[in-house]
Amino acid sequence: MRRVETSAVRDEGAAAAADRPAPSLVVRVGDILCALPLASVVETCRPLPRVPGLHADAFSVGVARLRGVEVVVWDLAALLGTNSAPRRWLALKGPPPAALAVEEVLGVAASSPVADAAPSSDRFGDAARRALAGRAPGLRALFDATPSWKTAPEGAH
Repeated sequence: MRRVETSAVRDEGAAAAADRPAPSLVVRVGDILCALPLASVVETCRPLPRVPGLHADAFSVGVARLRGVEVVVWDLAALLGTNSAPRRWLALKGPPPAALAVEEVLGVAASSPVADAAPSSDRFGDAARRALAGRAPGLRALFDATPSWKTAPEGAH
């Protein structure tokens, strides 16, 4: 019986897993598709009661309590400079934790269906960049690192 070196098998498995792209949560705002790393999303939910807070501006819709924690709810459509009627929220890991208002959650993809797109923050205007950099640096970093935006094909609404 031939003995197999288990560390080599373990290393090969780890290398194969590293080659696979991380799963993405695909959402839509207006005619834009977004694929966020699934690991950054805690949960999706319907919009909850919220109050305008210190963070109320053109890019946020106020502050809400998610699982006992107050979070700023950012309007993804406003950040991208488009119009959309948010119908779902994504609770995102922090720091600090935040929520992202989106029009529709399309599902989970094994890899990013928009991997050929530019980093998402390329679509943000200067005012949106400043708002995120000052108040939600973790969210801004997530967008900067995620090639995730693409115009949705006709009929994807």
